[in-house]
Amino acid sequence: LTGVLTADPPRFDDADVPGLARETFGFEGEVERRFESERDQNFLLRGPDGDARIFKISNAGERLDVLDMEVGAALHALRHHRRRRARG
Repeated sequence: LTGVLTADPPRFDDADVPGLARETFGFEGEVERRFESERDQNFLLRGPDGDARIFKISNAGERLDVLDMEVGAALHALRHHRRRRARG
């Protein structure tokens, strides 16, 4: 077996994540919550203005097409959520 099931998951410390988010995406925020996962790391970051972002650190063994699918699913959920909020 090769790939995501045999690759070690990322192991970033919560203290490292705000710097990674700032360097990678220019987002200033602190870790509010960690979402447990067996293959990658996911964090809820909250900025000083209350703005929130999900920061995902994918497993190095994950296939690119799977990562593309995950991003597409997240964007779909965000669009759906925004439409529901706009309707009140």
